[in-house]
Formats: sequence, structure tokens, C-alpha cells
Amino acid sequence: MIALEFVFAVDGGGSKTVAELRRRDGSVVARFRGGPCNLYQDSGAGISVIRDGWLSCAGQVAIAPELLAARTCFSVGLAGISLVGVRALVHAAFPGFAARLVSGDGYAALVGAFGAQPGAVLSIGTGSVGCRFEASGRFVQVGGWGFPAGDRGGGAWIGRKLVGDWLDRRDALIDVAAWRFLESRLGSSRDQILAWLRAATPSDYAGLVPDLLQAERAGDSDAILLLDAAAAHLARLARSLLAGLDLDLALAGGLSAALAPRLTARLGPQVRVSVGRQASALEGAWRIGLGDRPAQFSSD
Repeated sequence: MIALEFVFAVDGGGSKTVAELRRRDGSVVARFRGGPCNLYQDSGAGISVIRDGWLSCAGQVAIAPELLAARTCFSVGLAGISLVGVRALVHAAFPGFAARLVSGDGYAALVGAFGAQPGAVLSIGTGSVGCRFEASGRFVQVGGWGFPAGDRGGGAWIGRKLVGDWLDRRDALIDVAAWRFLESRLGSSRDQILAWLRAATPSDYAGLVPDLLQAERAGDSDAILLLDAAAAHLARLARSLLAGLDLDLALAGGLSAALAPRLTARLGPQVRVSVGRQASALEGAWRIGLGDRPAQFSSD
């Protein structure tokens, strides 16, 4: 275990970043919440929001950042961290810490849910990724290929599909009254819509999903079909993740609660979906900082 006073734990996802400065006993002494942190999509913005989180937490405890870093383990679970070059950027951007531990957000969520025990986590947020620890300790990941080609069933995929369907209906002069919220986001003229499409990020697409969920609750049949399609993709990912193994499945991510009923209905009673586990990358990053599991990619 790392004999340090603090762990700076970070959960950096496609729509938001959450960070906490915790003592080794788990008590939280500072918190931060910021914007997107997908290092694959925009490494500069991701590093910037992590730095903002660190400086905010240091300011909250009134300790100079360089002095606090020497007493702190930097442990992060980040989206888009799989590329070696991206991980190198993170290391270079945060010198001076007593230890630096870098993991993907899916891996960190898995540690948050199961610690050193076997289990599986399906993370459904801006993207989608499945991870498992087998009884042997082997780590396996499925999905998590990133937007736009991968991450089916995640918020960005749902939002992109929503926008595409809306544009099809708009061109066909089909009234989609329940989707009028899209005009307030994208605009009503061709120039406005094209400008939005050109600048849209995965977070922007995922940001459309709460309004879609509201349309679904109001009984909109198109919204229901789109969310059903997302759940079908996620069910296939979950089956691939479990691969016939006797593992509990925990759900993580901002869309997991909204899509859980659809997902569990498709998986059936033979799949044990664990609802009481804290499958969060923030919790996992802290536990990795304590030494409950090694970091996924690096340790120094």
C-alpha cells in the first residue's frame, strides 16, 4: 500500500469530470465537478479540466498545490486513456505527486464495484464499455471503442441517432411534436443546424438524451423505439462481457438507471444484475490509490 496522506481521485468521462481529495480513511476534504474529460477526443481539454480540479481541491484545503502533491497519490479513471501517447501526456502534465496511477474509467468503475473480487461492470454514460475481473484476476474489456464508430447504446450514440432520425423526418415533412426540443438546441434554419452539427461533440449529443427520456415518459413511440434499440446493443455487449461466466453484473454511468429496466428485461433472470454495488470510477480510483488493485496502465 502507498503510505501517503491523501488520494486525489478523478472520474473523467465524456460529459463531466468529478474529483475528490480524500484522506486514506475515505473522508472527503475537497470536491470538484467540471466539464468533459475524454482524452481520446480532446486531450488538451481533458488535461485542463483535471488540472482545474486539482487546483480547486488544493485551494479548498488551503495548501499550496506543490506541497500537497508531495503528500498525495494522483489516481485517475479516465475515458479515452487507452492510447500510450495520451497516457504519456497525463504523466507529463502532473509532475510532483508522490505517486501517479492511471486507469481507464471502465476499469476504475469495476474496482469501485468489486475491489479485488471477480465481477463485471457495464458502464453506460456518454459512451459504453464493459469490463470484468475473472476469478484468476484476469481483466477483460469489451466495447469502449469511442464515438462515432463505437460506444453503441451510450448517450452520444443515442443523441446522434436521434438527430439523424429527426433530420430524416424534417426532410420528409413529418411532424415529430415530441422532438420539438431539438429546434431549441440545434436551431430551425439550415445554417443553424449545419453549424451545430459541425461543432457538436459527444457530450453535445449525449446532452440531448434527457429530453428524449422525457418524450419517452410522455409515451412518444419514436423515443421508445430508439431507447429499445440502445438497450438491444447494450444487452449484446453484456452477453459478450459475461461470456457464460458465473459473475455478478453491476451497472455504472449516468444513463444506467434510465436504461436498466430495458436491459435487465433483455438479459433475463439468469443474469445477476447487482443493484447495490457502488460501481463508480471515482470510488475505484480512490481504492486503486489505496492499493486495493493495481492501476490499469501505470504506476510510479
